[in-house]
Amino acid sequence: MQFTVQSIMQLVGETLRQPHSVAARLKPEFVPRNVLWLIIIVLSVLSAILATLGGTVSAGALMAKPFGMAIMTFGLLILTIFGSQLVCRFFGGTGTLNQAMLLLSWQHFVVLCLQVVGFLASIILAPLSGLITLGIGVIAFWQMAVFIKVLHDFKSLGNVIGGILALYFGVAFFAFLILAPQLGGAM
Repeated sequence: MQFTVQSIMQLVGETLRQPHSVAARLKPEFVPRNVLWLIIIVLSVLSAILATLGGTVSAGALMAKPFGMAIMTFGLLILTIFGSQLVCRFFGGTGTLNQAMLLLSWQHFVVLCLQVVGFLASIILAPLSGLITLGIGVIAFWQMAVFIKVLHDFKSLGNVIGGILALYFGVAFFAFLILAPQLGGAM
C-alpha cells in the first residue's frame, strides 16, 4: 500500500462507506509494533491539538492543557485496544494485538478526520454543532464495532455492539464505585 495524501484520503472515504471491507483489507497488514506505538502516540497528540483548537476541552485542569489531553487520549486508546483485545479473546476472538493496534488506530485516524470536518462545519453551522458532534460519535462507535467484528472474526455485529456497551457501562460503574466515596466527601 502506498502512503500518499490522496491514497490515505481515498482509504478514509472507503472506510466511511465500507468499513467492513477496509478492516478486512487492513487486518493482514504487517506493521512492526514499534511503528504501531508511534502511530498511537502521534494520534494522541493530534487529538489533543484538535481538542484544544476546537475548544472542546472543558473538564478539569488536566484537560485544559494539550499535554494532559494527549496523555488522556493515549490512555483511552490503550484502554480501548487492550481492553477490547482481552475481552474479545475471552469470547473466542481471533485477532492479534498487532492487528488490534493497527485497526483501532486506523479507526481513530478516520474519526480524527471526521472531527476536523466537523470542526469546520461547526464554524459555518454553529447551531448544528451538537448534532454534528453526535453524528461523528455515532459513526465512530459503529465503525469501531465493525472493526472489532472483523478483527476477531465474530459473526454478529449486534453481539459486538452489546459487548462494547456492556464493557463501557462496566468500566463506568467500576470507576463510579472508586470515585463515589471521594466525591461524597467533597460535597
